[in-house]
Amino acid sequence: MEYKIICPDEVCTGCSACLNICPVDCILMKENDLGETHPKIDMSSCIFCNKCVDVCPNNVSLKFRQPRLVYANWLENSDKRKTCASGGIGTILSETVILSGGVVYGTKYDDDMMPICSRADKMGELEAFKGSKYVQSDVGETYLQVKRDLRNGLQVLYIGVPCQIAGLNTYLTKEYDKLITCDLICHGVSPATYLLQELNHLKKIHRLKTITNCRFRGNDGNNFRFSLWNKDEELYNKSAYAQYYFSAYLKAITMRDCCYQCQYARPERISDITIGDFIGLGQEIPFPHNPENVSVTMLNTEKGISFWKSVEEKNKNIVSVERTLEEAVKGGPSLREPFSWHEYTPAFRRLYLKVGWVKAVRKVLRMDVFVSKSMFHNLLHKYTCRVPAQLIRKVLGKNKKRA
Repeated sequence: MEYKIICPDEVCTGCSACLNICPVDCILMKENDLGETHPKIDMSSCIFCNKCVDVCPNNVSLKFRQPRLVYANWLENSDKRKTCASGGIGTILSETVILSGGVVYGTKYDDDMMPICSRADKMGELEAFKGSKYVQSDVGETYLQVKRDLRNGLQVLYIGVPCQIAGLNTYLTKEYDKLITCDLICHGVSPATYLLQELNHLKKIHRLKTITNCRFRGNDGNNFRFSLWNKDEELYNKSAYAQYYFSAYLKAITMRDCCYQCQYARPERISDITIGDFIGLGQEIPFPHNPENVSVTMLNTEKGISFWKSVEEKNKNIVSVERTLEEAVKGGPSLREPFSWHEYTPAFRRLYLKVGWVKAVRKVLRMDVFVSKSMFHNLLHKYTCRVPAQLIRKVLGKNKKRA
């Protein structure tokens, strides 16, 4: 079977715009040797319309916008924020659309714990979208579904990482008044197969029968912790840098190739609204509230501003404080540039090709995870304010060399 290349693999984001546009369904998303999904065209079925090449965000000039308004905000309702990553803004945007009779697209886990983009038109379905999912989700045919919803006159909110929003925009080819796009400030994505292999490993060694949720963030004491759940029952819980999948992700060891040269990691945005963590809030400009787990909301278009005003009017438990774009960009590395390859990335990739995920990630991170679990490391974090920063860097630097 012969295949055609739509764009170079190293810049392909796996956004699936090509799969959605194909009129004869001859495109499949297939994993390469590193587990990254890329489009493959079955040339025996291809009609050579070239729509897949034309729709690819890497082959067109994209429209980036300077944010017009920036807010630090959060929901005062602690129950609603409980399993949200930060301020719960994604949840309140989604609820507003559902209550107005519209539909929301976000990421959830399916029954096999595969992260997928999915459609919701009921309030109860939004719970599955809550929380950061530090893994690449499968777009599937959601762009096709969005177009059908818009043609049927429904209001649509699509929440995804910037490259997914770019794929949706190029697929639709025109602006729709009833479409609100919301991109998430993105650290990068790891292939879904890495998370699935980690979960399978943990299920085996800890004898876990059913996993319904994998969480990384929250306002319930599980912030920056890797926890597994069977509905409301907690099955497993480790701090971020003491858990192999989470540590590898945060250190940017296991990203897709495209993430290390991401064209969306910049102040200018691709969507109507951008949300994420407000990193560095209050460090230089005083902030009269607790800055922990506060969202940054960036309004990038007139449509985004108008929609946000309607959200605030309908929801009185939102606290919003206007801030500057400069503050958000200075604190947020993903608003400035892509993450570079970690020094462990080459070794991880070589090992992954030879021995697979479980052994590869544990080989390259064994010493780091050991240090994170050690009593010394815990004490070091506890008393950081009492230890000179230069000494901390020196000690951690020695441990890094030994790894």
